[in-house]
Amino acid sequence: MRLYLILLFFSTIGICQELSKGCRLMEFDYNGDPVDLFIISESGEEYLKKPLLVFLQGSLARPIGVKSEYGYQPFLPPFRNDSLRKKYHIIVFSKAFIPPFTNPEDLNDQHIYLDENGDIPKDFLTRDYLEYYVDRNNYVLDQLLKEDWVDSTRIIISGHSQGSSVGAFMADKNESITHLIYASGNPYGRILRTLGQIRDVEDSLNYTQGTFQKFKEAVLNPSDDFNENGGDSNKSTYSFNQKANQILLSLEIPILIVYGSKDKNTPFIDLLQIEAIRSNNQHLDFSEYTGTDHNFFPVDMQGNVDYGVNNWEKVAEDWYNWLEKN
Repeated sequence: MRLYLILLFFSTIGICQELSKGCRLMEFDYNGDPVDLFIISESGEEYLKKPLLVFLQGSLARPIGVKSEYGYQPFLPPFRNDSLRKKYHIIVFSKAFIPPFTNPEDLNDQHIYLDENGDIPKDFLTRDYLEYYVDRNNYVLDQLLKEDWVDSTRIIISGHSQGSSVGAFMADKNESITHLIYASGNPYGRILRTLGQIRDVEDSLNYTQGTFQKFKEAVLNPSDDFNENGGDSNKSTYSFNQKANQILLSLEIPILIVYGSKDKNTPFIDLLQIEAIRSNNQHLDFSEYTGTDHNFFPVDMQGNVDYGVNNWEKVAEDWYNWLEKN
């Protein structure tokens, strides 16, 4: 990737940085908190009026990408789909108090951002709960809709894993959202996926009891917003275990549910589909990727994951085709 000069100029509602052709950053203020958006457009059409496709990432404190002497390398979205880019402006929200692009040495081996003390930033941890992201994202989305280059008649929210829950609750509160893509989420709360992973351990009793105890503590003290050990706070645990099934069943917009058949969330997606059939729901479509995991990597019969096969491009192309029909 070539290194491009960064140009700064003021937008009507935020600061915008041109990173390279077709890629830019916009910064907003939400109750004093910085919010960065990474925007991908067809080169030369950055300010051409188009609908938005918003991508919401999962649960970890990851930046959108890294920067180096060679330029900017985004991790997100996990696809580089030409069809989507030509039709939409693709928007990626940053995580709270995580720099959108950072130096590689600031990341651990899971691409999680660490501060100068080697810790996940406290400002991230105290804001890492469902209601914060829903309200923050909807506020910024409403500001974006004032931009001349945004076609407000078609706004698609796509979320992966934790981002799918954020997207569902956003759509429940924001009538501007016209389509929802719910990828690899658990509509009955993420603790069920955690328990599913633990059940693969031969002697899982201690682990499951510890998980139930942590959830019990979160239910009893749901306002505690910081864990001194650096893990999820009670507030985060409680909020991200709110069920989205009734929201998904009641929203009257087109919704695509996307999942891998080997994901621990899949039995609960199956339950949602049963509920949709029982209620004759016409708004939900289900798309299964057989033999793939939470991130759509292939899994063989012995449970080995093939990280050399990236199915995200196929997933993104299927999103495009679904959107063309809906």
